Amino acid sequence: MATTSDSRSLATLLAAGRLAIGITASAFPELGARSWVGEHGRGPAGRVLGRALGARDLALAIGALSSREDDVAFRRWVRLGAFADGADAFATLLNWRSLPRASRIGVFTVAASAAALGAVLGQAGR
Repeated sequence: MATTSDSRSLATLLAAGRLAIGITASAFPELGARSWVGEHGRGPAGRVLGRALGARDLALAIGALSSREDDVAFRRWVRLGAFADGADAFATLLNWRSLPRASRIGVFTVAASAAALGAVLGQAGR
């Protein structure tokens, strides 16, 4: 069974991963958008989507990482990230047939896994 310290370490790694995704999506917005919606992620619409998602992930990561000294706030930020990831998975399911096969499977798997992990880690130590 994982200890509270192990759970906090995993939650910190999850937030650091979110930070990396946020930075990458902000710097290369079409890359992130195309990985989710395929060719629809090209051009101005893709840049808007990619930057918006990047900013969201940056905010969630910075919130979590900057609140590590306050266990209640840290777990809250981790759960908020899990909620956002769950929303991404749900949005992918709602539009499953209109998304490219590889992207929908990849995005759904990553988003649903991150949502589940974040939900569990956000409760750890309570």
